[in-house]
Amino acid sequence: MKKHFTLFKNDHDLLLFGLIFFVMEAIKQIILIKRGYNVWFFPFQLCSMPIYLCLLYGLIHKPKCLLTWLADYGFLGGFAALVVHQGFTETGILYVTIHGYVWHSLMLVLSLYLVFVRKIDLSWKSFGKGVIVLFVMCALAEVINVIGHPYGDCDMFYITPYHISSQPVFCDIDRVIGRPLGILVYIGAIIFFAAFIHEIYCFITSKLA
Repeated sequence: MKKHFTLFKNDHDLLLFGLIFFVMEAIKQIILIKRGYNVWFFPFQLCSMPIYLCLLYGLIHKPKCLLTWLADYGFLGGFAALVVHQGFTETGILYVTIHGYVWHSLMLVLSLYLVFVRKIDLSWKSFGKGVIVLFVMCALAEVINVIGHPYGDCDMFYITPYHISSQPVFCDIDRVIGRPLGILVYIGAIIFFAAFIHEIYCFITSKLA
């Protein structure tokens, strides 16, 4: 059985990624608090997950599906945010803009590193476990949305039940089928595109084997 290659022992590479994400986010949160906090910036978006998952895996070294999740959903989130970047380019805060570009680029780097350097588990069984992880995250995000709603537009994972989606295309879908079904369509789309990325990774790594 082949062991993955890593420059670090005992998953210290994941800890390093996690600490970089943590420090970057901590600085951003401090700046935002000093300027009058907006709950929309609470760090529990899909793209915030590398903080928690990298540190968690770096400390307890399991479950393996977390690495698959970071590779698939991390690439999806990083790429999508760099394409639709208004969330961090229109704040008028230079650090938030720089943070956004560096953060989401680092998500792409992490994804590629996990797949092509660490050679993580790319089985569909692992992807399926990752879907369960996503559902748990979405449930937690919706709880935060409800709790944070009295304090502003708390829209973790962009699935707040209090208004239609702020995302292109999905806002139009919400207007047609309603917000509850729109949220399910949105989550389904995330899974679909993550699966598409997963399949591309499987194809490329099979050719490189």
